[in-house]
Amino acid sequence: MMIVLLGPDGSGKSSLIEELCDVLKDDFQSIETHHLRLSERTQKTSKRADSPHEKPPYSCWLSIVKLLYFLWIYQSGYWQNRAKIKSQNRLIIMDRYYHDLLADPLRYRYGGPLWFARVIGRWIPAPHCFIILHAPAEVLQQRKQEVSAQESHRQQQAYLDLGLELNNALILDTTQSLEHSVRLTLDYLRERLP
Repeated sequence: MMIVLLGPDGSGKSSLIEELCDVLKDDFQSIETHHLRLSERTQKTSKRADSPHEKPPYSCWLSIVKLLYFLWIYQSGYWQNRAKIKSQNRLIIMDRYYHDLLADPLRYRYGGPLWFARVIGRWIPAPHCFIILHAPAEVLQQRKQEVSAQESHRQQQAYLDLGLELNNALILDTTQSLEHSVRLTLDYLRERLP
């Protein structure tokens, strides 16, 4: 099973991933965590971006080339790890995924049209489910100040909209306790287990 956690900086992705790994360790033969893409190099690593919007976006054409590169990476990563993804004894937890670009394009320096990113997104292998972490901008800013308050507000709305678009997403209010978020996530995962 592969699940993807998405949300703005400060929404609690790392804490939830850590807690899920601890709670589910006896239910799966193995649990792997990856950042952004599925590959051996990204396993159990997390890129920390203190200034994710520091650099300007790429030109439109270079952005489109980057999306095609993403498509190749995600397709090849899926086929190389297909047995793990399909196994009922393994859990893969992704911290961010391709769809993160749809809510926060500047983080990936994407300067092309979002409609094209959405078209490419249709060819990206879908996880079993998305967990979208949601919190008010003020809460996000209290936890992390990696982006401006205005950008935190834009992001929380963008991730919420993305969660409503996806047909296999759970939207979690992370202003509740971590235990509450874990319980709701586990209930959702039980419903979706193949």
